[in-house]
Amino acid sequence: QDNSQVTLDAGSAIEVDFAHGQRRVRLLHGAAFFQVTHTGEPFLVEANGGEVRVLGTQFEVREQGDGTQVTVRSGRVAVSPAAGAAARELTANQQVSYGAGRAGATLAVDSDNRLAWRQGWLNYYQVPLAQVIEDLGRYYPGRILLLDEELGQRKVSGSFPLAEPLLALDSMGKVMGFSRQTVLGRLTLIR
Repeated sequence: QDNSQVTLDAGSAIEVDFAHGQRRVRLLHGAAFFQVTHTGEPFLVEANGGEVRVLGTQFEVREQGDGTQVTVRSGRVAVSPAAGAAARELTANQQVSYGAGRAGATLAVDSDNRLAWRQGWLNYYQVPLAQVIEDLGRYYPGRILLLDEELGQRKVSGSFPLAEPLLALDSMGKVMGFSRQTVLGRLTLIR
């Protein structure tokens, strides 16, 4: 109703409340990318007990285990890890993670790279295979199980199309020397 836009990643959900003179969104699970129009009314995104206050911007809020990661593409946001906690201001190409009421360091990131899922790609540079498999799992209709913990710690770099999670696994398998087995059409095992 105010020309702000939100793009939800796979398996994500939000709750929206635009009453009482402010725009409030709660991230229930997953990740959401926001493009917020500045109207003078506050725009707040709540996730895991913390809050992101928007000053007219494009940014992503992503759940990560018990914590939340905020990545800014343009504009500025103020991130509070808990109600009443001091806010940290982030600008374009900055990222911060928070959890259990505490925020980590502010990191410089390539936001277009980090937010490539919006164009149908996952881009990685030196990320543990276990994390990549977890991400790909959101775009796969069944389950992907990694049976080798040591393999899961090995680092992956590359760009993979979201629409083809199994092809992405096959190309990583060729490089890293693991094989994929899909049983019953929905359960994929990696070892």
